[in-house]
Amino acid sequence: MTIDEATRHELFLWFTQNMPPTLAEAMMQSIPPTGWGDVATRNDVGANAILLRGEMAEVRGEMAEVRGEIAEVRGEIAEVRGEIAEIRGEIAILRGEIDLRFSQTNRTIVLAAIATAVSSWGAAFATLGLG
Repeated sequence: MTIDEATRHELFLWFTQNMPPTLAEAMMQSIPPTGWGDVATRNDVGANAILLRGEMAEVRGEMAEVRGEIAEVRGEIAEVRGEIAEIRGEIAILRGEIDLRFSQTNRTIVLAAIATAVSSWGAAFATLGLG
């Protein structure tokens, strides 16, 4: 039989009217607030503790796996960083080559412009008879 709160209260009133208050209190403490089937025994607690330990061991194992995966990802990130550094170095070399080619091209263009100007002036002077 499950004892509800109203029944517990009636029992407490009867106990306090028919026995000393300390005995009434002791009686109420010996009656569980729910049915006896809901009260856990030491064996129940022990069995649950064993199950909990097993589950905790599984969680620890899973955490170790996750740590290993994180270490792998960190290694992969380090590899990618190394590859990025290599690419940056290659880009710097290409920039240097492009700058050199631009300098060479600019020098060629300037020299060609000067040669064209000098030959044009020479032709002009020759045509005007100044030369």
